[in-house]
Amino acid sequence: MFWLVFLVLSIIMAFIGSSWLVKGKELPGGFWGILVASIIGVWLGNAIFRSWAWVLSDVNIIGGIIFSLIVIWLWTLVGAKGEA
Repeated sequence: MFWLVFLVLSIIMAFIGSSWLVKGKELPGGFWGILVASIIGVWLGNAIFRSWAWVLSDVNIIGGIIFSLIVIWLWTLVGAKGEA
């Protein structure tokens, strides 16, 4: 159940990040690059805020959301080609 919640949260955050943070920018890897950044962010948020706040099947939802958005934002800063 851990992996299911982990992957669903990563996919949802990748869609939110791609529609909210990536507008008009071209990133290396496209959506797959954003998905990898989201997976790294959810993993990092889960590792740092292990049992704090809202936890579902040993996945910290709040930490995953926060760190996923941060990592996607950093990915758009580093890899973006397009509008400034």
